[in-house]
Amino acid sequence: MEGIKPEGVIYARLNNHSVPNVPHCELAGDVGDEKFHRSLSHKFVNESHPFALEFVPHRHYRLVLDHIGRKLEDFNNSKEMINAVYASLLGKLSKC
Repeated sequence: MEGIKPEGVIYARLNNHSVPNVPHCELAGDVGDEKFHRSLSHKFVNESHPFALEFVPHRHYRLVLDHIGRKLEDFNNSKEMINAVYASLLGKLSKC
Protein backbone atom coordinates (compact mmCIF):
# COMPACT_ATOMS: atom_id res chain seq x y z
CA MET A 1 0.00 0.00 0.00
CA GLU A 2 1.06 3.53 -0.65
CA GLY A 3 2.82 5.13 2.31
CA ILE A 4 3.56 1.83 4.08
CA LYS A 5 7.10 0.48 3.84
CA PRO A 6 7.32 -3.32 3.67
CA GLU A 7 8.97 -4.95 6.67
CA GLY A 8 11.76 -6.37 4.49
CA VAL A 9 12.73 -2.83 3.43
CA ILE A 10 12.86 -1.76 7.08
CA TYR A 11 15.16 -4.67 7.98
CA ALA A 12 17.46 -3.82 5.05
CA ARG A 13 17.61 -0.20 6.16
CA LEU A 14 18.44 -1.18 9.75
CA ASN A 15 21.18 -3.53 8.54
CA ASN A 16 22.63 -0.89 6.21
CA HIS A 17 22.95 1.44 9.20
CA SER A 18 24.59 -1.31 11.32
CA VAL A 19 21.88 -1.30 13.98
CA PRO A 20 22.91 -3.93 16.55
CA ASN A 21 20.88 -7.07 17.34
CA VAL A 22 18.81 -6.95 14.15
CA PRO A 23 18.83 -10.17 12.09
CA HIS A 24 19.57 -10.06 8.38
CA CYS A 25 16.50 -10.37 6.15
CA GLU A 26 17.10 -13.17 3.65
CA LEU A 27 13.83 -12.92 1.69
CA ALA A 28 10.65 -10.86 1.89
CA GLY A 29 7.63 -10.20 -0.27
CA ASP A 30 3.90 -10.44 -0.89
CA VAL A 31 2.32 -13.88 -1.19
CA GLY A 32 -0.16 -14.83 -3.89
CA ASP A 33 -2.01 -12.49 -6.20
CA GLU A 34 -4.59 -9.71 -5.90
CA LYS A 35 -7.51 -12.15 -5.70
CA PHE A 36 -6.23 -14.31 -2.85
CA HIS A 37 -4.11 -13.65 0.26
CA ARG A 38 -5.68 -10.27 0.84
CA SER A 39 -8.04 -9.07 3.57
CA LEU A 40 -11.54 -7.87 2.70
CA SER A 41 -12.63 -6.47 6.10
CA HIS A 42 -12.32 -2.89 4.92
CA LYS A 43 -15.02 -3.52 2.27
CA PHE A 44 -17.62 -4.64 4.82
CA VAL A 45 -17.29 -1.86 7.37
CA ASN A 46 -20.33 0.37 7.46
CA GLU A 47 -19.52 3.97 6.51
CA SER A 48 -21.28 5.20 9.65
CA HIS A 49 -19.06 3.06 11.88
CA PRO A 50 -16.93 5.39 14.07
CA PHE A 51 -13.77 3.38 13.36
CA ALA A 52 -14.28 2.99 9.60
CA LEU A 53 -11.09 4.89 8.76
CA GLU A 54 -8.99 2.50 10.89
CA PHE A 55 -9.69 -0.55 8.74
CA VAL A 56 -6.76 -0.87 6.37
CA PRO A 57 -6.56 -3.69 3.82
CA HIS A 58 -3.73 -6.16 4.41
CA ARG A 59 -1.84 -8.52 2.15
CA HIS A 60 -0.26 -11.83 3.12
CA TYR A 61 3.47 -11.13 3.44
CA ARG A 62 6.35 -13.45 4.23
CA LEU A 63 9.63 -12.61 5.87
CA VAL A 64 12.63 -14.96 6.21
CA LEU A 65 15.21 -13.80 8.74
CA ASP A 66 18.75 -15.09 9.16
CA HIS A 67 19.60 -17.17 12.20
CA ILE A 68 20.85 -15.42 15.26
CA GLY A 69 22.26 -17.25 18.23
CA ARG A 70 23.10 -20.94 18.32
CA LYS A 71 21.65 -24.30 19.31
CA LEU A 72 21.41 -25.14 23.01
CA GLU A 73 23.60 -28.20 22.40
CA ASP A 74 26.42 -25.93 21.18
CA PHE A 75 26.92 -24.16 24.53
CA ASN A 76 29.80 -25.54 26.58
CA ASN A 77 27.98 -25.07 29.90
CA SER A 78 24.96 -23.40 31.49
CA LYS A 79 26.98 -20.32 32.54
CA GLU A 80 27.83 -19.63 28.89
CA MET A 81 24.15 -19.88 27.95
CA ILE A 82 23.05 -17.61 30.82
CA ASN A 83 25.64 -15.02 29.73
CA ALA A 84 24.22 -15.13 26.21
CA VAL A 85 20.67 -14.56 27.48
CA TYR A 86 21.89 -11.75 29.76
CA ALA A 87 23.73 -10.10 26.83
CA SER A 88 20.57 -10.26 24.71
CA LEU A 89 18.63 -8.47 27.45
CA LEU A 90 21.29 -5.76 27.64
CA GLY A 91 21.48 -5.51 23.85
CA LYS A 92 25.21 -6.14 23.66
CA LEU A 93 27.67 -8.99 23.72
CA SER A 94 29.58 -9.91 26.84
CA LYS A 95 32.59 -12.15 27.31
CA CYS A 96 32.37 -15.26 29.47
